[in-house]
Amino acid sequence: MQTFGETCQNNATCISYTNGFYCNCVKGFTGKYCDIPISKCTSTSCLNGGSCMNNLCTCLPQHTGISCEKTLTSDHCSSHPCKNKGTCLIIENNYFCKCQPNYSGFNCEIRINYCSSSPCLSTETCVDQLNGYTCIDTCSSQPCKYGSCLSMVIIFI
Repeated sequence: MQTFGETCQNNATCISYTNGFYCNCVKGFTGKYCDIPISKCTSTSCLNGGSCMNNLCTCLPQHTGISCEKTLTSDHCSSHPCKNKGTCLIIENNYFCKCQPNYSGFNCEIRINYCSSSPCLSTETCVDQLNGYTCIDTCSSQPCKYGSCLSMVIIFI
């Protein structure tokens, strides 16, 4: 996946997705790259029920734009593209999935297995957990039936 972080300006957050990216602008800026300063609003310049606060239009949830002139559609999220209880967000007439912990991927379809890199010692069993893993010492929890269970610690100097 390509990174587009250098294209977003004025402290905007870059959100990458399969077909491109979206710059999430900080207040006061707009445009594809958040490079256009927003002009001051008045009490009548905010459309579609938006309100003017601190010289910026605050839009109702289904509207966006400098003056709340754009209507967002939920068509992209109506098919419930986000898997594993991910939240579908509409961004610039596209969607973005905010994944639950332990899931990733554009549609939250990838289960993160924290044990896949074998982070535990050879005498330990890795237990995958929410946002991490736990190493369980198999010698103390399951004593050996035939012989001694040895825990070895190797120190590199």
